[in-house]
Amino acid sequence: MSLSVSDLTITVRGDGPDRTLVSGLSITVEESRTLAIVGESGSGKSITALSILGLLTSWHAASAFTVSGTLRIGPADPATAGPRHELDLASARDTDFDALRGSAVSIIFQDPWTALNPIRTVGRQLIESVRAHQQVAAAEARSRSLDLLERVGIHRPVERFGSYPHQLSGGQLQRIMIAMALAGRPRFLIADEPTTALDVTVQRGILRLLDELRSDGLGVLLITHDLSVVATHSDRIAVMYDGSIVESGRSRSVIADPRHPYTRLLISSVPTLSVAPGSRLITKADVLAGRELDPRIGRFDPEQREHAELVRVADDHLVSRRFVAGLR
Repeated sequence: MSLSVSDLTITVRGDGPDRTLVSGLSITVEESRTLAIVGESGSGKSITALSILGLLTSWHAASAFTVSGTLRIGPADPATAGPRHELDLASARDTDFDALRGSAVSIIFQDPWTALNPIRTVGRQLIESVRAHQQVAAAEARSRSLDLLERVGIHRPVERFGSYPHQLSGGQLQRIMIAMALAGRPRFLIADEPTTALDVTVQRGILRLLDELRSDGLGVLLITHDLSVVATHSDRIAVMYDGSIVESGRSRSVIADPRHPYTRLLISSVPTLSVAPGSRLITKADVLAGRELDPRIGRFDPEQREHAELVRVADDHLVSRRFVAGLR
């Protein structure tokens, strides 16, 4: 089973000409695997996640955004029998996504404080999620909700069941959000910066939970800007800049041998204990000023926009020459 998005393009209309936010993006998430999309703020990661479930135009004025591309969910091998879903994102309506949201694909957001209803107990919200996807009585929905709380590692689930969101910690709320996302028994989970607002210790717990869910067959699309998370909690990585994938492949391969100057820039900006006292990190300004990270692969140049296609440089390792200047 896999979830794939082909040729995703997102434009927004403003006072001037339409602006392209995401251009020709194609990704595939496989069951029991994690694909991490990594990039700085504004690269297009979150709007990509929202567009997959039709949430971008649902949450905003439909006239402002235009989304095109194809979403497919089904067996990776076309010859394999099994349920399949295919949507043309340009023409799909909310009713078309209803068959997918929660039951085939769920999403969790980076800020559980705003995602949960503050005037309802978490138990009531969980029951609503269960009954939205499963035809069960209230008592059975309560039992399944408590099971979900236990599955995501909530201590004393019966006690927490009657709590309001403001009575719980950030880590507990994020686990509850994951429980709600699992209520429809989806095959894929989109995690949009799920640990951004959490401290390091709680982050590790949430990421371990996602790893455990993946071992049960769940495919995960992880949106993040944290390369340390990518290195240890994903199978594949897609590096995104200005609405385009500039490098993709197995996470270990890309991090160990980055081929695009922007990927190298991201990696070089991660603090390490080996940095000499008094030294400073390489910044994008350094690279743009001509201080190349590696002259063999060229310089990162946002003005260089040609050669957007991905080229295979090694087994299962693809790189775009977009934003590359001075390639030798």
